[in-house]
Amino acid sequence: MRLPALVLPGSESFEATVVREELVTALDAAACEHHVNDTLTFGRQSGILTSPADVHAVFSLPGPDNSVPHRDRHHLDVMYKRAP
Repeated sequence: MRLPALVLPGSESFEATVVREELVTALDAAACEHHVNDTLTFGRQSGILTSPADVHAVFSLPGPDNSVPHRDRHHLDVMYKRAP
């Protein structure tokens, strides 16, 4: 994930694989309310929205060039929060 310098000055980029089920489990363990984002869930992708932080996470099935484990599971593509 990469964050723009305006969001996090001096940020670095790291390769990581986050599977949808793992993030949902972590949110549940932290008692962070979340639900399916119907607007971003279609085809080969799915989205979740956390409350009250209003953070969106979008996942998709890996493409042919993606080297990831669990090719049949949704992996995190992007996570963002809309500015008010």
